[in-house]
Amino acid sequence: MNIKKVNKLFNLCLFCLFALCFISVVSASDDFSNGTSYIVTSDLSNDEIQTMFDGANDGDTFEFKSKNYDNISLIINKQLKIVSDKNSTIIVDSSVSPKAKSLGIDNTFGFYFTQDSSGSILSGFNIIANSADYAVILDKSSNTVVSNNTISKAVNNVLVKNSSNVQVNYNYIHDAANNSLQIQDINNISIFYNIIAFNGRSAIEVSNMQNSLISWNEVFFNSFNGISIYNKSSKNQIIYNHIYENTNGIFLNAQSYGDIFLYNTLEYNRMDPDSELGGFETGNGFLFGENFESGKKQLPDISYNALMHNENFQAKNNPANDVFKLGPNYFDSNDDEHTFICPMLLAKILKMDFSSVS
Repeated sequence: MNIKKVNKLFNLCLFCLFALCFISVVSASDDFSNGTSYIVTSDLSNDEIQTMFDGANDGDTFEFKSKNYDNISLIINKQLKIVSDKNSTIIVDSSVSPKAKSLGIDNTFGFYFTQDSSGSILSGFNIIANSADYAVILDKSSNTVVSNNTISKAVNNVLVKNSSNVQVNYNYIHDAANNSLQIQDINNISIFYNIIAFNGRSAIEVSNMQNSLISWNEVFFNSFNGISIYNKSSKNQIIYNHIYENTNGIFLNAQSYGDIFLYNTLEYNRMDPDSELGGFETGNGFLFGENFESGKKQLPDISYNALMHNENFQAKNNPANDVFKLGPNYFDSNDDEHTFICPMLLAKILKMDFSSVS
């Protein structure tokens, strides 16, 4: 069995594990045990559920107990725990709700968490957005957790902006028309143990992120980059991710200061002659864009990654950038002439020695 088939089998097993186990790692800043619990059934209209949310108090819990809910578009403006132990399917409304219009929101969405919802939890749902703008939006909603959900088919599946101390974990996020997970103007977000795949653009698109963690994610079969990083990026850790079969693995096109890229596996990323980046800027494990900047003492630490079998370069710098040295990484060749690092980068090659034991 070749490596590609092993990867696909591994992804299937990993997704099944997530779906069966639904490991509960959600946490929030406050305890929900003293709040009131409400049961939400599918015979309630979206407006009736919204009225229940509006009348709730901080710390209350809403349990969705039915199998399917149609035409859902809810705004959360309290600290609420919204959960389903039935893996309830939420079909997102394709029109702007009256409450959204009253607040000046012109996007379509399934769940919209406002600043007053900070500390909320969303867990246990299958959210199908069917060309809505977003499935889930966190707007200034800090200390909020999105966990153990399947989220799919929006233009952009999940948007987190102007927030801090957010967790997005143990989700299967897939088949967005554009990006699956958009991160904008964020301090301290943790994105871990997600499967993010089959999207029209990037799996994760980041703009202005600091002090954050992207770790242990499976990122594959996206039509643009696995992870795209723009504008400013500082003191972030991108570690232990498996990123493959994208146009590029990681695209760093930002002012990057003190970022760390460790122990990632970037492999089998493919060239696309029709890419907006240009065909020769695709098929790379790690790509530095023309807007990449960094200080000499704050260069990103790119070390101990496995950069293998990418169709173009294992790592590629933009010709407009200065030449600089990567840390020690593992390539699919120990031969300097066959590591396929572009001439604008210097590479330390991490070598393996083997010995026979009885």
